[in-house]
Amino acid sequence: MAKRKFRIEGGRYGGEFVCGEVNDNFVRHFADKGESDLINALLAPSEPLIPCEGYSIWENDDIEHLNSPYDADSRFFITEITNLDDEFDDDYENQIEAQGYLLYFREGALYGSFNEEPRVSENISEQELKDMNFVPVLSFHSAEKGRFGVWFFETDEEDFDPYKLAYGSVETNFGDFIDRVYYDGEELEVNHDYDESTGKADHADVGWLCKKLRNPSDLYDGSKEDALEFEWEELNDLVALDKKTRKKTTMDNDKKNDEKDNGIENDSDESKVFDSDEEAEAYLEEHLDDDWDEGFDYGDDEEQETSK
Repeated sequence: MAKRKFRIEGGRYGGEFVCGEVNDNFVRHFADKGESDLINALLAPSEPLIPCEGYSIWENDDIEHLNSPYDADSRFFITEITNLDDEFDDDYENQIEAQGYLLYFREGALYGSFNEEPRVSENISEQELKDMNFVPVLSFHSAEKGRFGVWFFETDEEDFDPYKLAYGSVETNFGDFIDRVYYDGEELEVNHDYDESTGKADHADVGWLCKKLRNPSDLYDGSKEDALEFEWEELNDLVALDKKTRKKTTMDNDKKNDEKDNGIENDSDESKVFDSDEEAEAYLEEHLDDDWDEGFDYGDDEEQETSK
């Protein structure tokens, strides 16, 4: 049985993102400073304003490290690889665009507007503050346009099936990124060998991240048994419903086309579906006679009496 190989790509915008713990004094200093001041300090760190000992922009990543397309609209681009000697033969004429199913959405490096250090107050007790486990963090993101990893999969002669494409998403202070990609229930390994991109802008900020609310990446890496069991059940139910709805729509359209081909016009109001209010109004004007219109109760008694 001949195998068929496919390549999955995400959207054209994304980039590299890191988030890691830093010195609390560094966060306090830059909490109310502008982004440009923070970026300049990171590109040329000097005492005493260094994020942490041995700091390096892309290695300060104990919270998150991503290099992915944005999860803007869950769009993916699928290409069948017909030249096995060139896995990245850009055969865009045969490229398929598909919308993946969201399997999970995790909070990875989101700390909102916590630019002020959380403290004990009338709204939060000392024990609650301790349980929330706030830590000082620094995030850096290079926003780019290009390619940010691809995913390969094979089938046993079958065509690509959009109902089998799923993905996970991770939320950060600089937007949502594609976290993982799945096909036919299996996680696909991301391949960065073909990455190429052009930098558009750098972004950075500091804050206090609540580790209690964070969902780390390893919760979804398959190492924990049944970690995504509930999510897969929910997704499979959604896919089954989508298939059923699509099948019914296809059957209804086929029936209407057959009736039209046989010269049968079905003007039943129950079967009418309009694409816009204007289309509906035009239909009413064409099919409703003046006597029916004059006898209709518009809810304005005075106007009804005057017309009589």
